Amino acid sequence: MKIIFTSLVLSILIVGCSGSSKKADVATTAQDDVISPEIQQEFGWIENSDFVEEQTMNYNPSEDKFDGSLGSSDSLSQESIARLPAPKIEDAIDSNDIVTKLAGLCHARKFTEAFQVIQKVHRKFRKHPAFWNQVGTCHLGKRDYRSAILFYNKSRELDSKYAPPLNNLGVIYQTRGSVQKAYLAYREASKLNPLSLTPIFNLAQLQLFGGQVEDALIAFQALVKRNDDDNDALAGFATALLIRGDTEQAVRVYDRLSSEAKQNPSYGTNYALAQKLSGDENGARSTISKIASTPDQSLIAYYNKVKSFVFQGSNQ
Repeated sequence: MKIIFTSLVLSILIVGCSGSSKKADVATTAQDDVISPEIQQEFGWIENSDFVEEQTMNYNPSEDKFDGSLGSSDSLSQESIARLPAPKIEDAIDSNDIVTKLAGLCHARKFTEAFQVIQKVHRKFRKHPAFWNQVGTCHLGKRDYRSAILFYNKSRELDSKYAPPLNNLGVIYQTRGSVQKAYLAYREASKLNPLSLTPIFNLAQLQLFGGQVEDALIAFQALVKRNDDDNDALAGFATALLIRGDTEQAVRVYDRLSSEAKQNPSYGTNYALAQKLSGDENGARSTISKIASTPDQSLIAYYNKVKSFVFQGSNQ
């Protein structure tokens, strides 16, 4: 209905502007007499400027990363803002780059402010696939999967070779239990842009948890070769080695994690387990004792089992 009414108002404005200025005034007066006060009140906020064509912001693939001030030794953070620490998220919110700003706002769950920005600039970015991909991710953050899929597909319509929305569709498929669809989405996204790290990382994780350990090892090793300081890739590679039973090699890879990463429950728990299994009991106890935060609900049971195993036979 809103589209129909907007088109109606637009046609009235066009007719009202035809001919000389004197005739236009008469036509406008006549229309005001015909249009009910209720309609005038509902659409009185519409101005001619609302129909002025805005200059579009063109998409530049070379700029499709979060701006330089957000740099990190984790190369995946250039593609996924969720991998940035909290202070960097605030930097993203203050960014002059609209896509980066939206990413920061939505990751910080400031959805009201994010959608105000979207409403303000969406016409300018109507041909920008990265913008609509980020709009989809904002909806994904709200768990509005239907809207997220809609905007990811809009992004793909603008550029069928743009990989991020296809990767993000894979995330939705995986979240909803459609593992095969997720696998195909990640694989296709990695083919569309072999230089993009995120779909390769997601595919490797899916392979790892699906028991395709050797395939996951190859993928994680490739990521580590691209950036040997990448904590996510290093942890994935080490975990694949641990699952395969190469505990000593897994420990050597875990050793390369940053101090901050080792304190993360997701990384530190497996690191401690690898140390324990390789015979370094003191190292394992030290590692698990330094984990800085309480594991989330999905990890707490596993964390407690590993901690109990690590301290087995000790006085703690």
